[in-house]
Amino acid sequence: MPQGTEDVSILAEDLLWRRILDDPTRWWTKNPDGTVRPSSSSFLQRKEKDSGKLENGLSVQLSKLTTQKKASSFIESAGLAEIEVKLPRELNLDVIYDPIEEDIAHTLISPKENQKITKAQARKLAGAARMIVLPKSQRQ
Repeated sequence: MPQGTEDVSILAEDLLWRRILDDPTRWWTKNPDGTVRPSSSSFLQRKEKDSGKLENGLSVQLSKLTTQKKASSFIESAGLAEIEVKLPRELNLDVIYDPIEEDIAHTLISPKENQKITKAQARKLAGAARMIVLPKSQRQ
């Protein structure tokens, strides 16, 4: 754990940012009014390439520890969606601070042990998410 990150508390009103890859066939979609929203696929765990096992959780960033510019710089073409911490908690998911060397704001949305994030949970997360940075193909 990077130094100085031991005492970070995550409050219900804190915001989490999830990168939304720029692929409308899988990661985002357009609403009838033309606005962009993340698809539920963006909130499902992916399989690890090496082992084929599901990821421990969804990588997100705790917004109070970073900036939109820095969060967007990891994958320049990706968009950024925002949700409040209270939603995953209401869906019985854990929000775990998990800083890594290159990203002090790194946090996980994780299912309980031996479970996975369900499609219903992913739909609720996606439905509540607000795009704060559009995917590159949708920026003007």
